[in-house]
Order: sequence, then structure tokens, then C-alpha cells
Amino acid sequence: MSDRIKPTGFTRLLRAFGYSFQGFRHTWREEAAFRQEVALSLLVIPAGVYLGESGVELPENRVVRPGFAWGPWLRELGEP
Repeated sequence: MSDRIKPTGFTRLLRAFGYSFQGFRHTWREEAAFRQEVALSLLVIPAGVYLGESGVELPENRVVRPGFAWGPWLRELGEP
């Protein structure tokens, strides 16, 4: 085992974020398929929210609220 002191808490979280960000930057630069998927997602996700018809797909008044997809699932958990 190594004698080096490993970071904990917020420092560990910041380092993990930095490593993840480096990975995304590298992937963006080197992988054309990743760039294509991101571009397609930027088109398809908003279209799906706008075109959705059922209550699970879209809230009643077409206002997108954070966590709206969890509502039906949470209601099911509360029922006996």
C-alpha cells in the first residue's frame, strides 16, 4: 500500500470532477461519434419534450419542471 495521503471530502470531489472534465474534453476532441451523438441529442431531447403527449412524457401545461418525470413513479410508491 502506498504511503501517500489520499484526498478526502471536497478535495476528492473537485479532483474527480476535474478528471471527468478532462475525459470529456479528450473525448470531444478525438471521437467524431461522440460529437455526433451530442449534436443529435441537442435536437432530439427538446423535440421529445415538446412533442410528448401523455402525462408521463410531459406536464399538463407544457412547462418543463425539474424532476417532472419522477412524479408518477413517486405516486405509485405511495399507493397501497
